[in-house]
Amino acid sequence: MCYYENGNKWYEGDCKNGHREGNGIIYDENGNKRYEGDWRLCMCEGKGILYDEDGNKEYEGGWKNDKYEGKGICYYENGNKLYEGDWKNGHLEGKGIVYDEDGNKEYEGDYKNGYREGKGISYFDNKKKIMMVIGKMVFIKKEYYIIKMEIKNMKDILIDL
Repeated sequence: MCYYENGNKWYEGDCKNGHREGNGIIYDENGNKRYEGDWRLCMCEGKGILYDEDGNKEYEGGWKNDKYEGKGICYYENGNKLYEGDWKNGHLEGKGIVYDEDGNKEYEGDYKNGYREGKGISYFDNKKKIMMVIGKMVFIKKEYYIIKMEIKNMKDILIDL
């Protein structure tokens, strides 16, 4: 076990050759859990949970080289899911679902290199709409912004289901 100068725990868990290796927990100086899960060579690797400074889950899922990897879930501060889906090298990659703070789906579809790209379903006023994104949409923590969209005909990209 390792401690801060103030006496609070800093790390509790498995070590090998002086490195965090196996399962363990990192705490902040106030004693709040910040990460709990698997370690390899002092990096988050495997399954783990990241907590915000108030102790709420921020991310839960796969890790590789201290970055989100594989299946994972990001959360709003209220505990509801923000994003659930695939990650690669810390970026959204593959299939994923974005939710609003009340838990309603906003978007379900494809991501590439952290951007919405490809086919997906957007939800407007509780109605499903099919959406093909031509260009890229950025997803940043709790907001997303349209960076570039080339639309030839709106009815070609939004269809009532």
